Amino acid sequence: MKRQFSPSATFRGLRYVPFIALSRNSLYPALDMDEQAIVIRVIGRRVLPFSDIATVDVRWRLAHQVTLVPRKGPWTFSANFFDKAAALCLVRALAERGVPLTAQARSVLDGDAT
Repeated sequence: MKRQFSPSATFRGLRYVPFIALSRNSLYPALDMDEQAIVIRVIGRRVLPFSDIATVDVRWRLAHQVTLVPRKGPWTFSANFFDKAAALCLVRALAERGVPLTAQARSVLDGDAT
């Protein structure tokens, strides 16, 4: 079953450099999920199998930003949501599929943080 999320923007950044986006898409961002992987469109479409995601983080940076950090490679992929409920829906779906969450993401999911 395919699930579609509606981020306000998507970004590709560098691992360990959280505030710099190398590319972004605020015109036609896309984030889809099926049973095996998440697909994010920044400039091109990137398929990330759940087993290839090292961690998921959630931060407030002018929007609720969900960041996916792959196990390999220098990139990170982020999706911004204006609606906190939409961001939580994505994080909850990833957690249900066994994707590791940072302490901050777990705290947001449990309702203890912004």
